[in-house]
Amino acid sequence: MRAALLALLACGSPATAPPPPAARKTDVHVDKRLELMAIVQRLAGNRGYVQGIARPYLDDVDQQFARYFDHPAVKATRDLFARGTGFEKPLQLALCLDDHFVPRCELDKWHELDDYRAQLKAFAEVSKFDDFFAAHAGYYKDVGERIATTVDAEKPAEWFESLFGRQAGATYTVVPGLVEGPWSFSIRAELPDRLEIVEVLGVDHVDSKHLPVLGEAAIETLVHEMAHAYVNPVLARHERDFAHAGAVFFGLTSKPMRRQAYTTWQIVLAESVVRAATVLYVRDKKGTQAAADATRDQVRRGFAWTTEITDALARQRKLKRADFESFVPSLVGTVENLAARDAHGLPAYPFYGPIDAALDADPLGAFYGTPDDKDIANVMARGGWVVNESGIELGARKFAGPGLVLVACYPRKDDPTRGVVVHVAARKDDLAGIDDVRRGGTDWMVARRQGDHLEVVAQGDFPHATDGAWLPAK
Repeated sequence: MRAALLALLACGSPATAPPPPAARKTDVHVDKRLELMAIVQRLAGNRGYVQGIARPYLDDVDQQFARYFDHPAVKATRDLFARGTGFEKPLQLALCLDDHFVPRCELDKWHELDDYRAQLKAFAEVSKFDDFFAAHAGYYKDVGERIATTVDAEKPAEWFESLFGRQAGATYTVVPGLVEGPWSFSIRAELPDRLEIVEVLGVDHVDSKHLPVLGEAAIETLVHEMAHAYVNPVLARHERDFAHAGAVFFGLTSKPMRRQAYTTWQIVLAESVVRAATVLYVRDKKGTQAAADATRDQVRRGFAWTTEITDALARQRKLKRADFESFVPSLVGTVENLAARDAHGLPAYPFYGPIDAALDADPLGAFYGTPDDKDIANVMARGGWVVNESGIELGARKFAGPGLVLVACYPRKDDPTRGVVVHVAARKDDLAGIDDVRRGGTDWMVARRQGDHLEVVAQGDFPHATDGAWLPAK
């Protein structure tokens, strides 16, 4: 079964949903097949499907389906996940099935998946999934309309066609990820008569009506996932051309990349190009400061070549070539030049954060103590932070009460390419157990002592100028 599934996932997959209306470039709707698969993944406990926050909808999901925890379809799903079929791959499989679980891909070994397809069908029948889906039709409609309002205003599909060229017969669909929560996935389905680009947009913020709230981060996620649909297939077709530079990139950044579950040079290269495309989108839509912030965010995640690849994409667009395929020779040249430049180590970029990056560069570059400690006091003065018995102040952000701990990073004064991390509390005893608290992906974190343990109160990033310079907290 595994061999057939891997072959299936490599081929692209059709969906049965009708093309979007002519008046809307990007259709938005909850997809029945994808929702069933996501629920089965949730029951199986698979990462990417257990962090949803769309209550009370997820309460309804659990009430309806939790009793089928040991159904053969769920057991088989756990087995597939253990073999590496996680994240977007189950959704790709779902898109290869029609509403009757009949395969829509031309594969020689489909019979090896017959058991799993039959198990999914049996699960849907015994759990009365169709009734559940119909009962929530009104909610699905409201969710789709809320997201469509933002998508219609942003017009990401039109922007991508201006960058990568119009693809004949392409349709674009955004599927709300009610179960997926913070996880979003991209699927590209190549059919004989059209190309389907499907983005599953995780719903990780809702309002008082339990409808999605799409901020800037959500839009960037949507653009990011849409870029994968364009970029990944082209890079895969030219894997040999990119192998040398990709290996150099991965060798230089393997530690932060592996921490983000990017475990091969192919993944890192695709992420590098996708993130550069996202920065270019932000530059076009939101302006220079927003693009600078987006670039800094990528560099701090280990994508040190974001600026150069973004500029290469911008130059490509000016040439008005037919499609992304025509950009490959130029992109190969860009990444080869970067690989040659950095073959013996990355340039000494300024330290942009986050806490993880400072600790990666110097695990011993961390201070623990109170505001009375000289080294900590110096960093706090530069950052404009206040920590005392009354609480913590980070500019306009104020956290009142006893038992608070601040963990924050800032560039070292003697070496701005490296960071320092302070763990500071008004009372030294409140620092007990701070290393057991998950922190690292942001510039600062505030935790509060609750008995014998610490709980995170808030976390975030410090402001920066357009050139990346750190600014005092505000």
